[in-house]
Amino acid sequence: MRNAIFLLISFLFLSVAYAQTANDKTFLRWVADKKTAYPGEALSLQLKLYYEKSVSSPDIFPRLVVANGWTQEVKHKPAPSEERLNGKTYGVVTLKKYVVIPQKTGSLTIPEYPLTIRVSVPPKPDDFFQVEQTVNQTLTTPALSLQIVSLPEPKPATFAGAVGKFTWQVTAAKDSLHVQTSNQLTFQIAGTGNIPFLALPALTLPSGLEGFEVKSIDEQKVTERGVAGSRTFTQTIVGSQAGKYALPFNFTYFDPARKTYVTLTDSVWLHVTDTTQNSISAKVKTPTLPAVANAPGWYAEVPGFRKQSGFFNTFFFWVLAGLPVALCLAAWGWVSWKRARRQSVRWPYRQAMQALQQLKHQKLSLNEQAKALEDILLGYMAARYGLSTADWYAASIQRTLEQHSVNQYVNQRFLSVLQCCQQVRFAGSAIQPTLVTSDEIVPLLREIEKQSREPARSTQWASQVLGCIGLLFWASVWAAVPETSYQQARNYYQQQNFDSSAAILDRLVAQGYTEVPVYINLAHSYWQLGKTGLAILNYEKARRLGPAEPQLLAHLKTIRQKHNLVTAPETPWIQWTSRISIDALAWSSLALLWIGGVWVLARILFFRKRRWAIAWVCGSLAMTGIVLASLMYVSQRHRQEAIVITPATGYYAPSEQAREMVILPEGASVHVEDRFSGWAKVYISDGRRAWIRASQLKEI
Repeated sequence: MRNAIFLLISFLFLSVAYAQTANDKTFLRWVADKKTAYPGEALSLQLKLYYEKSVSSPDIFPRLVVANGWTQEVKHKPAPSEERLNGKTYGVVTLKKYVVIPQKTGSLTIPEYPLTIRVSVPPKPDDFFQVEQTVNQTLTTPALSLQIVSLPEPKPATFAGAVGKFTWQVTAAKDSLHVQTSNQLTFQIAGTGNIPFLALPALTLPSGLEGFEVKSIDEQKVTERGVAGSRTFTQTIVGSQAGKYALPFNFTYFDPARKTYVTLTDSVWLHVTDTTQNSISAKVKTPTLPAVANAPGWYAEVPGFRKQSGFFNTFFFWVLAGLPVALCLAAWGWVSWKRARRQSVRWPYRQAMQALQQLKHQKLSLNEQAKALEDILLGYMAARYGLSTADWYAASIQRTLEQHSVNQYVNQRFLSVLQCCQQVRFAGSAIQPTLVTSDEIVPLLREIEKQSREPARSTQWASQVLGCIGLLFWASVWAAVPETSYQQARNYYQQQNFDSSAAILDRLVAQGYTEVPVYINLAHSYWQLGKTGLAILNYEKARRLGPAEPQLLAHLKTIRQKHNLVTAPETPWIQWTSRISIDALAWSSLALLWIGGVWVLARILFFRKRRWAIAWVCGSLAMTGIVLASLMYVSQRHRQEAIVITPATGYYAPSEQAREMVILPEGASVHVEDRFSGWAKVYISDGRRAWIRASQLKEI
């Protein structure tokens, strides 16, 4: 009895030691990137698994909830590594990564985290074979305590709780508005930090402006360093009193790396005008626009225009360019296939002729000759018409020959020859029928081969395909003509209501109706309104779309001379390409390509003598035109010319705190070289490079 009790106690002691050993070799722990942080500062938190024996990743992870902290998981791929801890080397796997943003000062506790995994353990003492086992083991991380300290005092008045590193930009939808009309201010905060908790500082507007509800839009992404992205606030304002208003707005954030507050300033200018005074001044002071076309002050009527954004390099252009090439290749393949098929169709006939010639020189009995002739004829039917062995009877053979246009006489003659061969084979010695000779069968097979044709197939699919192509062509080219809106804009222009005329034409351009007359008339409207920058912008867009008219160039030159606007000198390539329309060159190249393609198709399908000179000339000219259009297209897209639409100050760096370089007048032409956070680096006509606000220019 004593021995049994002693063995039981020993077994329990060894089991406890065994379990303790397994727990020491595999454990979980929280690892934070810092022990002390500020409220709103992003913390990186990792759940690590340490092990000495092989383990398997768990399938279920409980949700982590941290009191007084915003928690978000960061997606990552666990990768095993090694780490030395307390003098031992462990295998380590980071199971989870989190971003925690504390909300209050004091102690922030990361709670215990239970997790069930499968681990390999050493054999038990009573295991006779001493084999390692894999068991489920529940591990729990110890709680982790972090210290959250308060932000430094005093806090600036424009501080609204932003912690991290941000940029600040303020823009207005338009720089001028009438009394009792609305405008929209946009405030964008971008960077890395506590973006989900960003708030807009208190805004103070002058007495002549009235603000309404503020709305926000978030764009954010969770990373190991925190939450990156932006939060954009929009506010609608209404002008209640005429005047010019300078609106500076400040934004302050706390930078944990520098442990200091950073204040950013951005401003917008708004010009609120009285509607009555503006209309009177427009009638009195607006300069008279010189005629650019037949109609005084209004470009020639547009009989009907298309919704377009340029024809070259569109999907429809490349379809039209590739279609003749594809048709030529398809015709070549079809002719080659027909030739190969014709040769394969005549192969059974040649084999049968060869077998009949060999049969003439063989000395066989009458029965053997009948058997050989029957095999030759049935083999010919099988190879020529695909007749299977099961169909070697008179009705099937007759039906097959009729389907291939063999006339009744030849059909019956062929069946009688087969019947004669069978009579000779199966006739007794008392009956001696006459056997048809090889020389009589040769003209019969020649006549069958001459009359045989493939069964007729319907060709309606060709007309249907051509009809679909035609419908797609006209549907993609022509769109509804907005005659009503265009005539309405013309009426407003003739009534000197240039605001409404410009608004309608701007809407047509936004809908895709971009043609030379639309841009010219839009430029006329802006010129009458005194908006030199927008007028020059639309004149330049009209000049880009097609060959520049002398009157348009002269008028553009007059405007620039009047306002002392200097443009960067153009290269001979740009001067030459500005006189050529890319779309006209594209259509000409397509016409040459189709002429060459039709010539090739005619030569392949209908003529045996193939002369390729015309096709080579048309194809070479078409390819030259397409290459030239491509070079012009790339050149225009990479020029990145822009027009300054409001007077702009150029700085040496993308910041209003940098040193000023130059004042660019409205309507100045520049080349955009780079963009950064709402700024544009431009190349000026005098060779200098400056940074201006991107909202103060528009690309041509």
